[in-house]
Amino acid sequence: MHAPRLCALAIAIGALALAAPAASSAADAQFTASLHPLNAEVAHAHTRGEAKLAEHDGMLTIDIQVHGAPANMEHWQHFHGFIDDQPAHCPTMANDADHDGYIDLIETEKVSGTTSG
Repeated sequence: MHAPRLCALAIAIGALALAAPAASSAADAQFTASLHPLNAEVAHAHTRGEAKLAEHDGMLTIDIQVHGAPANMEHWQHFHGFIDDQPAHCPTMANDADHDGYIDLIETEKVSGTTSG
């Protein structure tokens, strides 16, 4: 069974592997990730965004700003990753295992990991 094909935004920030360090010190860490749509041609949208992650005193704060997301549909936001600290990456059309022209959620697992540990 395939995940909904109208998923316009899937965030794959596996163990912060896709985030670029913005600044860090012994007590704080900040990361920024650019967000891009998955299967953009299905939603006919130009969704873009940015996720900012900040750790301070053991507390993680996440701020997500998204622009151009289609109205009246789900926009999934979740973390992917591997429990063995393997780097996670965003899927590409090369991960379209069934060659249907869409990257289904199950097809992302090899490069992005899963949402559960």
